Amino acid sequence: MLPAAEIASADNQATSDNISAIAESLAFMVGARLIVSLCFATLASSPTAMMRAVPGRMAISFSDRLFRQEMVYAL
Repeated sequence: MLPAAEIASADNQATSDNISAIAESLAFMVGARLIVSLCFATLASSPTAMMRAVPGRMAISFSDRLFRQEMVYAL
């Protein structure tokens, strides 16, 4: 039988490892969403995308709103 202190220490280490893994995956997801948002904002504001968009200003304003929304989620 393991002493209670060793069991508690192992349990705390496992919990700490789980929290670290969750924090890393959340940071990755937020970073990935931010990169995708930046790509969409860049594509929507490029001259060729504006020429292809029927209402060009709507494409830019939509991407700006999407980018701001993603920034709020990132914070």
